[in-house]
Amino acid sequence: MHAYDYIGKPAKKERLFKVMDDVLMRKSEYDSSPKLTFNCDKSTVSLLFSDIVCIMTSTQHHNYLEIMDETGHTYLTRLTFSEVSGLLSADRRFLLVLRGVLVNMDYISQLNKDSCYLTTGSRVPVNIRKAKEMESTWQNYIFDSIRTERQERRNRK
Repeated sequence: MHAYDYIGKPAKKERLFKVMDDVLMRKSEYDSSPKLTFNCDKSTVSLLFSDIVCIMTSTQHHNYLEIMDETGHTYLTRLTFSEVSGLLSADRRFLLVLRGVLVNMDYISQLNKDSCYLTTGSRVPVNIRKAKEMESTWQNYIFDSIRTERQERRNRK
């Protein structure tokens, strides 16, 4: 949770209750957000879908999957790509950019004919034959996200 509002002095009762209601609403949204749970380095890790930047089959570690979070940290796990992509495919944020590479579109900064650039500074290859289609999917996702966010702001007022 992050600070997103404040209460000026002198505090008014109505304002205090509104901010508290907003905090409780956001906390319940956070608690009900989907998470991916997996084992890494002999411990259990649980990441919100929204915090996952990309997932790819490891090129350096045979039979491992690399999961990168928004801080740029990469986890190695023995989950299969098909297991994880099956879970994440229902979430419209995730885009299959290449066989064995799934990217969260919230973290794409640029997409061109051969590469997908992520906000973490990473670059992943894309399927060249489907590059135009992926770029269109990503742009539509961004526009839909902006519309949804604007509508939610209107509803909160």
